[in-house]
Amino acid sequence: MKKSLILFICFWLIACTATKPLIPSNSFDDKLSKAIRKVERKNIKKTKDVKYLEFAFYMANTFDVLTVDSLLNIQQVALWPPINAYHRRIQERQNRILELGNITTKDGYQPRFAFKDDIAAAENASRKKAAEYLYDKANTELSLAHSGNRLIARNAYNTLSNLKENYYPVWQESDTKMAEALEMGTSRFLVEKTGYGAFHTNDFWRAMTRFGTTLNSSVWQKIDEQPFENRKYDYLVQLQLVHLDVGNEQVWSNTNTYSKEIQVGEKVTKDTSGHVVERIPIMEKVCATVTEVRITKSANVLLSLDIRATENNTSVYNSSIQHGIVFDRSWVTITGDERALDNKPICTGFGIQSAPSDWTMVEDLARETSARLNQEWDWYCSGL
Repeated sequence: MKKSLILFICFWLIACTATKPLIPSNSFDDKLSKAIRKVERKNIKKTKDVKYLEFAFYMANTFDVLTVDSLLNIQQVALWPPINAYHRRIQERQNRILELGNITTKDGYQPRFAFKDDIAAAENASRKKAAEYLYDKANTELSLAHSGNRLIARNAYNTLSNLKENYYPVWQESDTKMAEALEMGTSRFLVEKTGYGAFHTNDFWRAMTRFGTTLNSSVWQKIDEQPFENRKYDYLVQLQLVHLDVGNEQVWSNTNTYSKEIQVGEKVTKDTSGHVVERIPIMEKVCATVTEVRITKSANVLLSLDIRATENNTSVYNSSIQHGIVFDRSWVTITGDERALDNKPICTGFGIQSAPSDWTMVEDLARETSARLNQEWDWYCSGL
């Protein structure tokens, strides 16, 4: 059972060393952290708390030390990065205990922590071994990448990046080889825009460019919208504006007039003793006019995307993006005496009663189309 567990851990660790050293969490570290916090909070230490701290540290450190011994016995160079990660964790854990200083409980008990001796030297040695392994691995990947395999070149770049970020900022010719891997792993795209027959076409392309670039460049995909002299392009991106239309403003207006008689006072007649003998209401006719104006305007676009490999002019991906936007707004205004209305409508009589301009509609259309285009681009082209 123990052997099977170690083999599983080895397989998992080797799979994780391409980017950074990942190792399984140690469940005793959570218990150790809680024990440290309890001891730190109290000026007068309880023996039971300190003994639990001593126990949690022993279990956490023993688990990592035994795991390292098992990995060293396997003698696989690919295991040096995770071995170093274990060494770092042991070193960090021991430093946390040392930061607590001398601990003595109210009963006079002093803990004895089972530190791993020479952990600094062990960590330094495994760090160098891990760097050597990663450097050799990157060299092998670079040799394979010379056949034109960009994905292997990107793996080499990531391996060297791991070495640089997690082990040594400077190691042999890592920087030179990273630059080489970056160049071999980069795909270059030239964008070609067509479809200039529709009105507002130039406005649409300009608006697309305003919201970032037409397409997103990334670490591995470099995009030019104008060709550079002597630059070799791997793919031609053909963006064709198949259809672009901005409709006319449509206006509907509806007016209703309402009237009613309302009491505005009363005529009171009294007898000689001052008692009211008659009340005659005084009525007044009031009128109000409710006007509702509704304005709509729509715009839509159809964009074709075709990515072609320049080496053999073969289409590797094609798609179409269709998008439309609609402006629809109503204005309600009331004139006259609002007392004539049984139910007063909500007035929205603010702002100019007009649809957006054609340019504004094209700009909004370009913004949303650009977002959808880049979403599709990121989904597919990240692997090119």
